[in-house]
Amino acid sequence: MLQRNGDVEVAYGLAGKLWKADYGQVVVADDEAFELFNEPGNVKLVISFSCQLLRPGLTRVTTQTRVHCLDADALRSFTSYWYLIRPVSGLIRRRMLRAIARRCAAGALKKSEHE
Repeated sequence: MLQRNGDVEVAYGLAGKLWKADYGQVVVADDEAFELFNEPGNVKLVISFSCQLLRPGLTRVTTQTRVHCLDADALRSFTSYWYLIRPVSGLIRRRMLRAIARRCAAGALKKSEHE
C-alpha cells in the first residue's frame, strides 16, 4: 500500500515491466522506495480506490489507475500491452466494484440487525 487517507481513499502501486510474461514486477520496499524508483525501461502504476459519501447509506466508490512510463521504451511497450489488456482490465475493475458494493450492503444489513 502506498497511501491511505482514513476510510476515504487507499492507493497501491506496482513497478516494473508489467507487460512481461512474469509481469516483470520490481519489489519496492515502501512508498518512499516506490517514489524514488526510476529504472529506465520500467513503469510505475498506481491504482486507487476512493469513497465519497453522497448521503447516509449511499457511498460512491471510484477507482483510478495512473501509469508513469519512465522512458520512451517503456512507453512503447506499455502502450501495446495496455491496448491488449484494457478490455479485461475494465471487466476486472467492474467486478471489484460490484464485490465492494455487495460487501458494503452485507455490512449494512448486519449492522441494521444489531440495532
